[in-house]
Parts: sequence; C-alpha cells; structure tokens
Amino acid sequence: MHWTYAEYFLGIGAPGKAINRVTKRHGDTCEFIYGFEIDKYARNAFAAIHGVDERKIYHDITDQPETLPHVDIVFYSPPCQSFSLAGKREGTTIDKGNLFYSALQGIIKSNPKYCIMENVANLKNQFRNDFNNMLRALENAGYTSYAKVLNSKHYGIPQNRERIYIVGFLNHNIHFEFPVPINKNTRLGDILEKDVDDKYTLSDKLWGGHQRRKAEHKKKGYGFGYSLFNENSAYVNTISARYYKDGSEVLIQQDSKNPRRLTPREC
Repeated sequence: MHWTYAEYFLGIGAPGKAINRVTKRHGDTCEFIYGFEIDKYARNAFAAIHGVDERKIYHDITDQPETLPHVDIVFYSPPCQSFSLAGKREGTTIDKGNLFYSALQGIIKSNPKYCIMENVANLKNQFRNDFNNMLRALENAGYTSYAKVLNSKHYGIPQNRERIYIVGFLNHNIHFEFPVPINKNTRLGDILEKDVDDKYTLSDKLWGGHQRRKAEHKKKGYGFGYSLFNENSAYVNTISARYYKDGSEVLIQQDSKNPRRLTPREC
C-alpha cells in the first residue's frame, strides 16, 4: 500500500521518519505531500533531511490556501508553550495557543483518514476545558478521537518525556488501543556518540555558574539546577527547546573534564 501524509508545525520531521520506518517494515511505501512550518531554518532542515522539495512546504498555517491536497494521514503538533508547566500557561487566551484550530482547518480541507497530535501532558491536566474543546472540535469535524498520556522511557527511549497523544479516525467503526509499554531497559550510553567535539564541553565559566546557582537554590530549599548523567543512567530529563542555551537539564559526566552537553544527533 502507498500512504500519503502531511505534517503541520513540522520542525525536523520526526513523525515522517517514524512513518517511513513503519511502512517500510510492512512492505508499504509512503510519500510526503505537503506541510506547514513558519521557521525558514526548520524548512531548510526538513527539506534536506527528508529529501523533499521545499516548495511543498507552506509557511504560515494561519494563512492557508483555499484548498489542500488530500492525504491519508495528517501529523499536527501545535506549539506546546501555552500549555507547558515550563511556560506562562496562557492556554488558548493567546494566538499561539489557538494554532490547534488553524491546524483543524487544514485537516478538514485535506480530509485524512487519520490525524495524530502530540502535546504536553499538562494540556489534559491543567487545561482540561481547552482539551475537551479540542476533542469536541475534532468530533464536529467527523473524527472519533482517542487520547492518552505516554512516556518515551516506557518505549525504549532513554528520556523521561510524558506527552499526550490524540489519534483521530474518520472511520467511526475502528476500535483503537494505544501501544502498551515494551518494558525494555534503557541506557543512555546506547545513544551517546563515542567521539564528541570539545565544543560541547562546558567552559569553566559556564560550569562554575551552574554550580553556583545550584548551591544557592539548595540553600533556599529548592531543587533547581543542573542535572548530571552518565552512560549508565537509565534515562535523562525531558529535553526542552531551551536546551541549546546552556544544556543544564542534561549534562553528561566526563573523566577529567567539565561535563558536556548532548550533541544535536544525540538529542
């Protein structure tokens, strides 16, 4: 079977990598038809990583063409900052929090058999009204939806990352069950590169600043500060969009050297 798909808020295109692996495993093929991404660097990266024509990528999802191509699957994961515990938690009171509804407009135009969304678990917890409104909007668009919070550490990935997944079906007769945890022991060393450039090692100044801030927080009774891991760690903390700034969420211990950040490939 030949599958077609679209990605909204595509970034580097992780869902596309996944569907290519799955379809190939089952002897099928798949094809990227179109996407939305407002960041030009992400568009460049996506086109290079997936070998697609950048002209297939629309820019602003709030300014869509009147029609969009039909596809079998739409992957759409709107920005999470409005719902994240690490953000200002403004929900749908700001434009960024309403991008779900822009994505839904595109889904309606493309009429996919399946639509899959991922977001922070806090969407279901603190923003239950917004979450329920989203499920109702999908239902009004003709989709039966299933939602569940999953954690990547339960599926063979050495990262503690809870996210809610919403899977929608145009066929109301389908009964869907989320994959059960595979209970595979994870180890950070399995994904660490062997030869890492020294540019990822923290400078004395940055490492000293991390240590100082952690000590100050500890005096105040807080648990805030950097986190150290090694190759035998089962998993690391959730990697956030701010990781590139100083790497404090996940620092890797090194012999006779300051800790280092994860490389882009390791991330």
